[in-house]
Amino acid sequence: MHCRREMDADYWHLCAVGEPGSEAGVYTAAPGEQPLKRFVVKIK
Repeated sequence: MHCRREMDADYWHLCAVGEPGSEAGVYTAAPGEQPLKRFVVKIK
């Protein structure tokens, strides 16, 4: 969920859902660029 925007930065809240131990990569891409994995979210 989008939280807020400050200057040129966007801040987001992540709501992870799944089984404990599961994880997913979070990717971003600017227009015309290849996706880049920024971080991994893991369910505790």
